[in-house]
Amino acid sequence: MRTQWTVEELEDQWKLDGEDRKLVGNKTGATRLWFALLLKFFQIEGRIPTCAEEIPALAVDYVADQVNIDPGLFAKYSWTNRTIEHHRKQIRDTYGSRPASEDDEEHLAAALVRRCRTLSIEPTRPGQIERVVASGVRRFEAAFTARVLQRLGAAVCDRLEREVLQAPGVLGALKAAPGAAGAGDAAGRGRQAHHRQGAGAAG
Repeated sequence: MRTQWTVEELEDQWKLDGEDRKLVGNKTGATRLWFALLLKFFQIEGRIPTCAEEIPALAVDYVADQVNIDPGLFAKYSWTNRTIEHHRKQIRDTYGSRPASEDDEEHLAAALVRRCRTLSIEPTRPGQIERVVASGVRRFEAAFTARVLQRLGAAVCDRLEREVLQAPGVLGALKAAPGAAGAGDAAGRGRQAHHRQGAGAAG
């Protein structure tokens, strides 16, 4: 999901309507905000978010204002306890959805082939689906990394690089090349830069 939203877009996509408020109505405290954000995200994306970084900060502020809850409380939401499991179930029960299974994957693959035939499109070649998925994963990682660094802010990132990672520039390099391989390369380049700076100071 994108991070930038105009006021008009927030009102159109993230505003709680009457039915939304009925679902949120039996929640209290921070739980109201947590559930409301999962609910609106599901309505927009058609799935439950997997982590806090998927939800735009602007949307958190906008929804928090509607439910009269401090937006800072969203950071305390646990993504592994019973509360979120209950929230997921309530939202899925409301919309009649469920997580995809291995059987679903086979049905979707067969449906894709039928759709290709209907549109007179040749079915994907061996390896093409994997490349499409890999491209999607790279885009997700890039967007995820950018959101995290944006929320941390320049001052925090600089301090992390200097005092924790001891590798100046590593976060910027990671943003340019996200993912496991990119993280390893970024860390290596950051450490090399740090060593060069130390050697220069010693000389």
